[in-house]
Amino acid sequence: KLLAQLAATSNHSPASSPAAAAAAAAAAGQARLQIEPTAAAAAAAAAPNPGLSIAGAIQLVAFCVFEVLIGMFWPSMMTLRARYVPEEQRSTIINIFRIPLNLFVCIILWKVRTE
Repeated sequence: KLLAQLAATSNHSPASSPAAAAAAAAAAGQARLQIEPTAAAAAAAAAPNPGLSIAGAIQLVAFCVFEVLIGMFWPSMMTLRARYVPEEQRSTIINIFRIPLNLFVCIILWKVRTE
């Protein structure tokens, strides 16, 4: 409303000089800066904000549990590896166990059809 009133008064004012137009534009710009945050806050308050749904909360908790388990898995795996696999043969043994995994990935990628 304020912008419409400013535009209406600047259009009907008797002093229609470039300086008056610049002053009216500056005043409208200042008024817009003062109005927009208020309008944005009112729109945000009026918008329905359901928050996190039950399904979203379950997914968030499941993700956090998964991250905790992964955070526990790798240090325990490295501890067991250091305890039971001799250091001199560790890289050979680990690479031998990677061969079946790499074959499995290659077979899956070979069987996947590109569309």
